[in-house]
Amino acid sequence: MSEPAHQFIRSDIQQTTVEGADGQNRPGRRVTVQSLFTYPAELIWSELQRTESLRFVCRPLLFFTPRDTYGLPEYWREGETARLYLWGLGFLPFGKHDIHLEWIDASNYIIQSRERGSLMRTWDHFIHLEPEDDHLTRYTDQIILEAGIMTPALAWWTRLFYRHRQRRWQELLGKM
Repeated sequence: MSEPAHQFIRSDIQQTTVEGADGQNRPGRRVTVQSLFTYPAELIWSELQRTESLRFVCRPLLFFTPRDTYGLPEYWREGETARLYLWGLGFLPFGKHDIHLEWIDASNYIIQSRERGSLMRTWDHFIHLEPEDDHLTRYTDQIILEAGIMTPALAWWTRLFYRHRQRRWQELLGKM
């Protein structure tokens, strides 16, 4: 029997403080989901930057469509902002969502986005791939979020959603 292509090693929610756009500190949450993948970091990294890969790993829990007439880029690029409409399960409107790609560090396999939307005031997403060896990669999603009274519920959903995304990464990478 072969070794599994994916293994969760961490999935938790911690309380934190988030500074809002108005400079006020608010209670927020830090959600961390971390897995080991039996795929090389280079393969994961090349797929991580593709819009179609993001669509695949989000489905069927979350769908997105562009708000701009020119659509979405094939590959995410540092400094760009994607303006989206989000849909839960393909039909529940979750409102507007903006993803600003603040920082992409290809040499260290890091992506940092700053996101905002109808459901959340703060959604800072940090992705880091850490090669353990030639065919084993530690994949970390860390999200710092704040959504007023909805923060605890949104943090719980975020944890489930990113566990789903990491399982879907396994499925996508297994097709390559």
